[in-house]
Amino acid sequence: MDMIKPIFKALSNPTLLKRCLGGKTQNTNESLKSLIWNFCSKNTNSSRKIAQIAANLACISYNNGEKGILDVLKELELDTGEQQVKDSLLRDKERIKLAERCCQKATLEALKAKKKTKNC
Repeated sequence: MDMIKPIFKALSNPTLLKRCLGGKTQNTNESLKSLIWNFCSKNTNSSRKIAQIAANLACISYNNGEKGILDVLKELELDTGEQQVKDSLLRDKERIKLAERCCQKATLEALKAKKKTKNC
């Protein structure tokens, strides 16, 4: 928990939360929790150490994507196959594209809403 608290405080910063586009919510805390549970199942009993590792991996994945996980594997001197690297980088590109599309859509909706209120 001590490792997650600073991240939670940073993600719940009012300045960061004000940047929500088009009235949409950016629930980054839920997104981070989802990643943690991907690494550490809620259905099986996990030790505190496993939960800490899951939280660390989730933070790395949240901040750096699949590339961050590959860097951890490399640091641990674990062999990653060429296909795994390609797939990871492809998933990162797709994740970034999706985020950009969602951001553009939200921005467009916000501009339309702003224009509509000006005309009223």
